[in-house]
Amino acid sequence: MQLSDQELHAKIVTLRKYEREVLVELLEHLQEVFDRRLFCDYGHSSIVKYLVKELGYSESAAFRRVQTLRLSNEFPEAKQMIEKGELNLTSASLIQSGLKNSSDRKEILKNAADKTTEQTQKMILAINPELKKKDVINPISENESRVHLTFSEDTIDKLNLVKSKLRNSNTDEVVNLALTQLLEKLDITNSNTKKVKYVACKNVPRSTVKKVLTRAKKQCEYPGCNEKYNLEIDHIVPRAKGGTHLISNLRLYCRAHNQRAAIKEFGQKHMSKFLQ
Repeated sequence: MQLSDQELHAKIVTLRKYEREVLVELLEHLQEVFDRRLFCDYGHSSIVKYLVKELGYSESAAFRRVQTLRLSNEFPEAKQMIEKGELNLTSASLIQSGLKNSSDRKEILKNAADKTTEQTQKMILAINPELKKKDVINPISENESRVHLTFSEDTIDKLNLVKSKLRNSNTDEVVNLALTQLLEKLDITNSNTKKVKYVACKNVPRSTVKKVLTRAKKQCEYPGCNEKYNLEIDHIVPRAKGGTHLISNLRLYCRAHNQRAAIKEFGQKHMSKFLQ
């Protein structure tokens, strides 16, 4: 690279500014993807899964962008702060996820300009000290989740001691072993049966709903989705257009795919007043 030290630094500064501008533009386009529920067309039940599977983001990176998107929807000035370099993604996502009260988010956002992530986190904890104790579980696949826990020093010492005695063991294996032994001691049956959550469509006979659930194997029927939660009975030909409750006109969709189908059928403008 034929650049002097000064030229290299100047180039980096320019690219950094461009990076922030592109980030804001990305957030604006992601909002449109969400409004259209476009991620559904790619077999995903959420925009987070779309970011991970289609755009190659890590789970944590996708989460930060979605939380920042929500914050900037509520407070448009957040985008301006990001573009100016006054606010980073991590701080923005912390403000959105760490504070339930809108007025608290507004106050912290106002004071977060040019603050480090650590400084922003301290301001958030001053308002919501319980956040320090909060456990976070983020599913990363059908059978795995990433867990964020706050352990005392004593617990960490015990965990490390057990891991040192059990060679080639990781934290998951140690915790699983400890919980298994505790379940046996307490005589608790560990049931792997997961309840399927769904919302049946109004006026559809219960017997018909059961048939649809059986056919769909209690998961979203959109190709490639397989979501098992927030399921809804959807009419292929909408009731508003003369559709019937016959099983051939019914399908089991997750809420996102049901919404996407409605947007395609009735238009985004009409459906925007019903969707959040």
